[in-house]
Amino acid sequence: MQALSDALLARYLAGECSADETLEIERWADESPAHRAQLEELRRIWNARRPARSWDTQEIWSNVQRTMRTNRRRPLRLVSDHTLGRERRSWGTRIAAIAAAILVIVSSAALLHIAATAKTPAAVAMREYVTPRGQRATVRLDDGTRVTLGAQSRLRWSEPLGARRDVYLDGEALFTVAHDPRRPFRVHVGDAVMQDLGTEFSVRGYADDGRVVVVVKSGQVAFSPRGTAASQPVVLDAGDLGAMSASGVITVQHDVDVDRYLAFAEGRLVFVDTPLGEVLGQLQRWYDVQFVVQDSALLSATVTASFQGAGLDDVLHALSASLDMRAERRGTMVWLRAR
Repeated sequence: MQALSDALLARYLAGECSADETLEIERWADESPAHRAQLEELRRIWNARRPARSWDTQEIWSNVQRTMRTNRRRPLRLVSDHTLGRERRSWGTRIAAIAAAILVIVSSAALLHIAATAKTPAAVAMREYVTPRGQRATVRLDDGTRVTLGAQSRLRWSEPLGARRDVYLDGEALFTVAHDPRRPFRVHVGDAVMQDLGTEFSVRGYADDGRVVVVVKSGQVAFSPRGTAASQPVVLDAGDLGAMSASGVITVQHDVDVDRYLAFAEGRLVFVDTPLGEVLGQLQRWYDVQFVVQDSALLSATVTASFQGAGLDDVLHALSASLDMRAERRGTMVWLRAR
């Protein structure tokens, strides 16, 4: 497939693509991990400062510029003197071009009118729901499926869902699927695909996690890397946990504590022998703060704790006492160091 034009990507980000154009973009993204990563990078920048539907073009441009500057100076991951990973800073020139193309799109009243009034039978509206940091939400799809989204998560789907019920997730969600053997329900997360076989299951796959984790509460889930239709998927049963690495390798654990992994849907944070780095990643999404780890040795420590309805200060106090560390909070920044 040829490279997509900036104008087409801009229309996609602005929600103004036709059904055929949306399918073209999704196929392009499926071609390679690099394409998928580029598309997700653009989505993050667009969603981080997504404008109101009134389409104030000057505000859109200002927001995109602010986001690009913020992305250069503030990592999406944990900050450490011994860094846990560097934020990708490529594609900046093309992002600016796509942002400019968005301005052209949203400035065109004729194009908006056509998109809003299209009545063709094949027209499919792409919808999305984004939960900000520290919040959860429940989304009900038109087929009766219920989706509980965790903090800082994004769900995209077509409405109506049609014969192929495909949804796209970046983040964490609990799916209670309205099973229909004639209409497979599939969840796409990065380079992974989960297909419902009559089930309730959770999926965790934030773009910066590096892996996708599926936990089955009931029924079965077929779990496979994207683009491997010829191979047999891994079938997960109730009580199973499947994890796919960035390289596409899937490992399975049986008889896991399912409630622990589904706790986020009830507003609980549960950690069992969890590395501090992973704990801090979740706290950043729940409390909208940024951590600076000044002693890298702390990251190897593990945490076993459960929090529900606790304020950030209470959580930091509990972690400091259990790990013998000191936490200093200044606004949305928290510095951690060993005592």
